[in-house]
Amino acid sequence: MKNIQEEQFSDKILEEFVCVANKGADAAGSVIKNFFWKPTLIRTFNKRHEDGLIVVQAISADLAAEDVMVSVILQNFANHLIFGEEKGWLPEQRDNADFVWVLDPIDGTTSQWRIQLRI
Repeated sequence: MKNIQEEQFSDKILEEFVCVANKGADAAGSVIKNFFWKPTLIRTFNKRHEDGLIVVQAISADLAAEDVMVSVILQNFANHLIFGEEKGWLPEQRDNADFVWVLDPIDGTTSQWRIQLRI
């Protein structure tokens, strides 16, 4: 990744980042609301990691929220990288980006999943 100098961060650029982050959070919130008080669907899938393949279990709400957040970010900043808790690096080719977004759509879903199993 390139070395970005602090003076390159104008207030306008930072405002754009915050605006897109808020849009992503709002979109994820709308998606997550669709999962409230419904049975939780646990999906198992493979996630690629530099060290190999990892099998991951995630709640569908987490996956859907991450997908919509990724979509919002890439619509506004197609050249940025994203590391999502659920799906890892997007896009896979990541050798030339100035910025990386780190996403954790719903913190504590493992606890949520365990609580719902007891109910």
